[in-house]
Amino acid sequence: MKKYVSGVALLLAVLLLTVSAYAANDMFLFGPQVKKMDSGKVNKEVDLDKETSGKVSVHQKAGGKGTVEDSKKTSGKVLLNGEKVNVTEVSTFNVKKLIQSQSPQSSGMEATYSINDTLAADELGMYGDAGGNPWSLTRGETVEISLSWLPSDADLQVGLIDSDNTFYYVTFSDSPSSVQLTVNEADSYYVGIINVDTGDVSITGYVNI
Repeated sequence: MKKYVSGVALLLAVLLLTVSAYAANDMFLFGPQVKKMDSGKVNKEVDLDKETSGKVSVHQKAGGKGTVEDSKKTSGKVLLNGEKVNVTEVSTFNVKKLIQSQSPQSSGMEATYSINDTLAADELGMYGDAGGNPWSLTRGETVEISLSWLPSDADLQVGLIDSDNTFYYVTFSDSPSSVQLTVNEADSYYVGIINVDTGDVSITGYVNI
């Protein structure tokens, strides 16, 4: 009887030691095994301006808005978000003057004019009202210009031309693009578009005044 009791006690001791050993290693004889995960945080910077490959990709937003080039001359006669825009004289470009017809969406104090044109390299399109005349704009009035073009990676200079043939512009680099310019000095203005690419560019869009 004593041998039997001693044998049982020895068996229980072995089982107890085995369970303790597995517990020390986060494992159990019964039930699923559980792994401990490191709770340390890993910080990783992601460049949102670049496209990434894999299951999740980050892309730049298609299209864009007009930009002002700091390296070029600027003027405050026309503003973009309260800031000066680039300026140049139109006499240095091949000028192509077009008459624009008023679109059916015109109503009230605002009117929408369509643009459907092809510009050669270094050609400037001047766009007026239904009679081909410039718009008389007062200080604080806004002009919205929205364009799509092909080839879509061509650069365009887009803006307003005053009565002195001075061109106040921003640069479009991604089709489609739009900009809202604010007149800071009353004058008569055409909308101007210069194709600064090396080949022909086909342009469609509208002007909202």
